[in-house]
Amino acid sequence: MDSGQFLQLVEEVVQNLPDFFTSRIKNLSVMVMPVAPPELAQELGRHPWSILGVYQGIPYNRRGPFYGNVLPDTIVIFQQPIEAR
Repeated sequence: MDSGQFLQLVEEVVQNLPDFFTSRIKNLSVMVMPVAPPELAQELGRHPWSILGVYQGIPYNRRGPFYGNVLPDTIVIFQQPIEAR
């Protein structure tokens, strides 16, 4: 599957998440990359092909009353390891 088709599928999934999740999503960016970069895999102590995705940001349960004016949280989905499964 080409990267455009895969991204479209990811966008559909995000748009169809249950209200329980979408009501909490305020500032989120979703990206697709072919595979986890070696630096990330090393940081996580995993093989790049074993990482399907990562979340980068401030967890919802750790946001205090002064949370704001921050860059979007990011979910990165790694296409090739997902397709390989």
